[in-house]
Amino acid sequence: MPFPEINQFLIIIINLISLLVLYLVLKEDVSNRSVKTTFLLTIFFMLSWVNFAYLARALAREDAILALSLLKVAWVATPLLFISIYFLLVNIFEKKYYYKRLNRFVLFMGTITAIIIGITDFVLNGLRFVDGYMGIEYGQGMIPFFSTITFFIIATTYIIKKEYYVAPPETKTKIQHLIVGIFIFYIANIIFNITLPVAFNIVHIYWLGDYSTIILISLIAYSIIKKELFEVRVAITGILISLIGVLLFIDVAFLTENWGLQVVKAITFLFFIIFGYLLMGSITREIKQREQVEQLVERLERANEDLRAADKAKSEFISIASHQLRTPLTSTKGYLSMIADGTYGKVPPKIKEKTNCVFKSNERLIKLVNELLNVSRIETGKIKYEPEKRDLEKVLGQVVQEFRIVTKEKGLTLKFKKPKEKLPEMLLDEEKLRQVLLNIIDNGIKYTPKGGITVSLEKKNDNALITIIDTGEGIAKEDLDKMFQSFSRGSTGVLLSSEGAGLGLYIARKFIEMHDGKIWAESKGLKKGSKFYIQIPIK
Repeated sequence: MPFPEINQFLIIIINLISLLVLYLVLKEDVSNRSVKTTFLLTIFFMLSWVNFAYLARALAREDAILALSLLKVAWVATPLLFISIYFLLVNIFEKKYYYKRLNRFVLFMGTITAIIIGITDFVLNGLRFVDGYMGIEYGQGMIPFFSTITFFIIATTYIIKKEYYVAPPETKTKIQHLIVGIFIFYIANIIFNITLPVAFNIVHIYWLGDYSTIILISLIAYSIIKKELFEVRVAITGILISLIGVLLFIDVAFLTENWGLQVVKAITFLFFIIFGYLLMGSITREIKQREQVEQLVERLERANEDLRAADKAKSEFISIASHQLRTPLTSTKGYLSMIADGTYGKVPPKIKEKTNCVFKSNERLIKLVNELLNVSRIETGKIKYEPEKRDLEKVLGQVVQEFRIVTKEKGLTLKFKKPKEKLPEMLLDEEKLRQVLLNIIDNGIKYTPKGGITVSLEKKNDNALITIIDTGEGIAKEDLDKMFQSFSRGSTGVLLSSEGAGLGLYIARKFIEMHDGKIWAESKGLKKGSKFYIQIPIK
């Protein structure tokens, strides 16, 4: 029969692979020592089960009493293996104390079951042979035994279901391989160790359930070890391919007597060798590419974390620096005003002129500090949107009126085109909207040497549309896409004015987005003026 030869080869492979993965796990720097200890016990109980079951099958015909004793040892290891798998999961999820009562009950049930199997005939009553293969005479405890094993399966599944979905991504990725191994092991045992021998009296493939443990152990080891183990995975794939090749060769050389069938199997064996070689090459390339991609993803994630940390540090620095700067600047402004007003005595014209220059510079610094504070609050989510019912036409008219004197002094025109249709009151954060309008109209005046600025308001569908048109220097095409980004100044702005940090339009965009609106700019090019549009839903 083919059974003994195949099993002899497989049992050697299983022991070698088990010792290999045990060595890899023990040498790995696993922070949780309980995981290593439980994995060691899992390997021990698994090898006890598989090896003693193999010896029982090998010696069954020669010495049935010894075979039954060996089989009992294997069956004693069975519940212990199931509970070690359960505790391995508990340790990997680091929930040893959370499931304290369930842990005690599982341990108690597994220990009692193992003792009963070892010292009584309640579960294993004897051996029998079916078509030359060893079978088991079950005792009265067969149903309680299988019920206990089912309970262990349910308890393990419960832990997986409860903890997997709330586990952090890195633990979840590692645990996926473990879940696959556990369920392959469970399904194989339910089919080959319970259903087929008990319900259908099929015992000649009983060993497939036992040997499914190697899949479980390999995937457990893979889930525990942090690194990808490229060489080990390729080696295990090579072992499995070699194993199938050896089995095919044994079948052709020793188990097939018909020469015609032998030729067919020999050709099949040759094709398998060729395709096995190609498969190994494909797997090697695929695994290597996957590892490279995963390494790139890890590096990208680390870089993103560094960027987030740097961005947070930047925002905190801006916030702290701005707060520290605003107080002395406000104080300086107050003293300069008092000096200019003659509070400390009459000021000579020349000193007054220079004092006014300092006052204007101080004003620009205060404006910059306020912009920096706004940026910091926006990026940290601390700035509040506080809408109230307001008349947009009235708000816009007031802002335009504030610029009348400035435009007149510069020789520019400033027009305000009111809407043909009266707009209803809208939910607006007036302070933020005023800041947006002041910034854009001020920019228009600053960059318009002649001509003027036209501000218009109209109702367009269910939106209020504000248009601010100037006849100034215009905007270069390459600057249009980036001008609403933070710390971004267009090439025209840089050439014509050294003031500003490129924050005003960024803040404007953020404030308009708070109103569920949008802001954009258009220009036909340099020296051709510009148009700014602000669209806000009427609500």
